[in-house]
Amino acid sequence: MPKGLFLDDERNQQDITWVQYPENIEWTVVRSFSEFVKVVRTDVFELLSFDHDLQDFSKGSEMTGYDCLKFYCDFIGFHGLKPEYHPVILVHSMNPIGKVNILSYWKNYLESLK
Repeated sequence: MPKGLFLDDERNQQDITWVQYPENIEWTVVRSFSEFVKVVRTDVFELLSFDHDLQDFSKGSEMTGYDCLKFYCDFIGFHGLKPEYHPVILVHSMNPIGKVNILSYWKNYLESLK
């Protein structure tokens, strides 16, 4: 069964009706940047779904889904994960600018590998 990582501070994947998720995903739900970091360091996922606004603050700065994706790109780059093994990235955030930023960062990351 494919594994999915769902990042959101309050919702669960079944609450999301505006994104079409594949069937039969085994979901892991994380609520903060630190949980995200811990989980991606220990497991591999075929799909990641991001919220942008996490209400997660560290040293006075908000940690967002965008920050999580930046960490993830650095992490998979450091470990040499080949593009054919990259997960599907979806964004379920209701923040339109945050959604565009996350998807643009992922697109630019993939382009940088070519």
